[in-house]
Amino acid sequence: MLPGMKGMTQEPGSCRDCGKDLPTPRRSNKKRCDDCSHERDRKRTADWYAAHAQASAKIHCEFRGGADLPEKYLRYRPAAPCLGEFERANPREVYCDNCKPVARKWQQLRAQTARYEANPKKYRRRARVYRGNRAKSAGRKLRRVGRTYKCEYRDKRGKRGKGCLGTYKLRSSAQRYCDPCQLRADSDRAQKYRDDHHEELLPVYREKGKTLRRLAKKGKRVEAGEFVPAPPIEPIVKARITMAASLQIEERKPYAMKDRLYPIRPHGEDLAASAKERDRQFDSTKKFLKKHSPRIALEKLRLTGLSEQERDATAAEAAQFIHSFHSLP
Repeated sequence: MLPGMKGMTQEPGSCRDCGKDLPTPRRSNKKRCDDCSHERDRKRTADWYAAHAQASAKIHCEFRGGADLPEKYLRYRPAAPCLGEFERANPREVYCDNCKPVARKWQQLRAQTARYEANPKKYRRRARVYRGNRAKSAGRKLRRVGRTYKCEYRDKRGKRGKGCLGTYKLRSSAQRYCDPCQLRADSDRAQKYRDDHHEELLPVYREKGKTLRRLAKKGKRVEAGEFVPAPPIEPIVKARITMAASLQIEERKPYAMKDRLYPIRPHGEDLAASAKERDRQFDSTKKFLKKHSPRIALEKLRLTGLSEQERDATAAEAAQFIHSFHSLP
């Protein structure tokens, strides 16, 4: 055996099938030449396919062009459309030729994600090591979380900001400033955006000015003693307030209210709501409860003073109105 090469040998030997001399150096467990080994593998593969022969039949592609993948994984969808049904060339084939390249990449990503979720601490540590190696090979200085660094903020004159702490403890790889200077850096970035996009923001500024002037006029009328009536409430908002108050009396959670306050409009024969529609329902319910919480509290006091039958009739009337409103074309 060669020094420093475990598992290798320089001793002469011959192929056990054809008697040809084996190359040196070679692995110690090599007993056949390359030609005999290749012929042996081909024969074994042919015997296996003969023993496991299956009738050719068309099957459905399991990847289906990435139809079941989330939207953030658009890059894992094939460039050409899925073939749907295809005739497989071997028993283990489950993807069509168009889906096969991206389906394998998706399998690798899913396996990698599963490994990370099983032991996140191990893979976070490995990622830190790899990141450090990349920075070291590129000649960059690696900054480590938890260590103290100098604040890098300087204003247009090249001076530190007022109240600068001088140093900061790194909390993330993107951090460059101490906490007081971070606020100034954010303000400078926002001002630069406003300066660079002044023409695009002009309509927004004008609309904001109109709103402020209108509110200022209303405030002056209130101070002078003039009565400013509150804007009228739409009937659908009144019905939702009544329904929300009734459900809160029953101690329902906001997630359980979403189907009663914002029912999903049926689309033909497909009555099942998608996950996005459920999320929109819940977001609308939370915003409504937060915006109209004072009115809902007053409505709860009013409904509490009614009998149970009257309260149920009021809630049923509100539910009927909401359902009719959402059923309109």
